[in-house]
Amino acid sequence: MLLLCLHTQLNASQLPQVNGIHELPKSAQHTIHQWITFAIDATQAQLGPLEANSYAFDIEAKWLANEPVPWAQINRAKTNRVALTIDRFAELEELKQDWTLYHELAHLYLPLTEADSIWLNEGFATYMQQHIMLRQGLLNQVQYTQRVRAGLARGKIQTRKVSGALNEVSDNMWHLNAYQRVYWSGVAYFIEAEIALLDRNTNLKDVILACRACTQDSSTLTGSELVTLLDRYSQSQVFSRLYFQYRTRADFPAISDAQITRTYQQW
Repeated sequence: MLLLCLHTQLNASQLPQVNGIHELPKSAQHTIHQWITFAIDATQAQLGPLEANSYAFDIEAKWLANEPVPWAQINRAKTNRVALTIDRFAELEELKQDWTLYHELAHLYLPLTEADSIWLNEGFATYMQQHIMLRQGLLNQVQYTQRVRAGLARGKIQTRKVSGALNEVSDNMWHLNAYQRVYWSGVAYFIEAEIALLDRNTNLKDVILACRACTQDSSTLTGSELVTLLDRYSQSQVFSRLYFQYRTRADFPAISDAQITRTYQQW
């Protein structure tokens, strides 16, 4: 049984503000609006409604880019800003197939944590981007499993190269260039949390739906504060128990294909 939090539903006719595209051709502007609308709808189908006035998009269109969305970042404020660098010539289907925007939108469903627990934020967004793309048919189940398995393998390899406790590595992720270890340790955490929730006849999506609107502000939380919130709305100790196992671990978690499979079967 989950605690529910009242929140305002998104008016489907509302669209967030999109900046930086007025000098592009009308056809390119239309493509960008279609892509953003698709990504918002896909993310909301997975995780529930977002407040339309709580976020905006800042687009920089590059003449020369080696991928559809080479860079992105969430800038936290009262109105969260999704900064996106895109290939100005990218077609709609290329943009849809890119994971970046689903990842950034997923960030909006959890408050930001302090740097030593950023593995929670990045793990959640990385885990969710796979589920969003699977649900939209952009990945099939085999591709989903392959992507998650490959990401976990990269995290394990980098853990051998970047040693130390996860919270310390997370705190210095940018300096150490330890993105693979930090992101995919977080994915492993949420896979384990998902399975523990399934054993309690609930799941991560239900927990996010229950607590999401109560955490949509610009506050930065400690990792302990975030998992306490998640525990509260799952009426469990799943998140804090795993958090205190993960935060100082120096090894990379062992996640099986059977665990990966179980996480997508219930969504």
